[in-house]
Amino acid sequence: MILNKKYLLKNTIDIYVTEMEDKRVLITFHKITTRDRIEIVTSKTVAEFIALLNGENAIDKILSQLSLDASMCQPHDLIDFLLKNKLIVEKKSEVAPTRYDRQEVFFDDLYLSQDGGDSQKLLSDKTIVFLGCGAFSGALAEILVRMGVKHITLVDYKKVTHSTLARHLYARVDDIGENKVDVLESYLKRINASLDVKKFSTNITYNYDLTKLISTSSDLVVNGLDEPYIGHTSLKIGRYLHPLKIPMYVMGGFDAHLMSSGELINPPQTPCIDCVQNSFQVALKEWVPYYNSNTVNADPAKDFIKGNRIYSGGLCLMSNFSAYLSAATIIDFFLSGKDSLRDCTVRYEYLPNKGEITKFKTSKKTGCAVCYG
Repeated sequence: MILNKKYLLKNTIDIYVTEMEDKRVLITFHKITTRDRIEIVTSKTVAEFIALLNGENAIDKILSQLSLDASMCQPHDLIDFLLKNKLIVEKKSEVAPTRYDRQEVFFDDLYLSQDGGDSQKLLSDKTIVFLGCGAFSGALAEILVRMGVKHITLVDYKKVTHSTLARHLYARVDDIGENKVDVLESYLKRINASLDVKKFSTNITYNYDLTKLISTSSDLVVNGLDEPYIGHTSLKIGRYLHPLKIPMYVMGGFDAHLMSSGELINPPQTPCIDCVQNSFQVALKEWVPYYNSNTVNADPAKDFIKGNRIYSGGLCLMSNFSAYLSAATIIDFFLSGKDSLRDCTVRYEYLPNKGEITKFKTSKKTGCAVCYG
């Protein structure tokens, strides 16, 4: 029975009331977090009723205050409407605030099929394996740990160098010479001391046994291995993960794709890794690298042979742009449900010289035994 319950408007809702000519009012509910708008045309009495939903008085007392008879005005339908659209919440006993309160409120507005607290728990229970702890992977790990992910695996064979400090936010001068996995673990545990971390300081070669690194209970593997080439490492990892039904996120944020989101591979909803690679091979068939003669004065081929080729390491903001864009995709994947994916996967990339964001789609190859098997 709702009459003895207390409800209050959510803090993320702005309400605007506009009087109309026929003595009715237009009530506009504006969700601050998602910018969604819900409008109803109703009486001024309903507007007054909604304004009194402050968690202090039960519904029957509000009706009495407005001189309304519950059997006549049927408040149940209005309360059901407000609850269904997540405009109000039931006032319960006081609960101590947590570090994720504001995030749970956002999730509550974004994913209407579940409570914000349930979304937060779902995220916290995920296990993510990071293959590579570079600028992109390190930034992505930090974002996801700050958002509540509690179980991660870190894999990288490299040590922190002086040049690492330019783009790896987790590294400091005192960390030079230390293993990247150790430095990143220490950094992440300063964010959340209860973080569950497994780490491996090892190099993944073409014949490496991935069962040593990736548990069958993993919820996602982030491939941040761009050596010898991201395409080769992605094929090895993606083919290993497919029969285990573990999704993979292929990183952007490196080399020629410094402000790229990367791809989420989760067959059969998305194309398999072979179909993704095929899409790129077809799309980039005629592509050749461009050398800026103002910065590379020698013949690029000869300069490469001499070991003097000038590489572009990018900027810190570029890999972090990619990490934040990728984190948004991963969070949505975890919380909206795997069935929300379609028969294509999309890579977004910001082009700083044009100020544009491009979109590249990869699709399932006709007759692919993996996608349609």
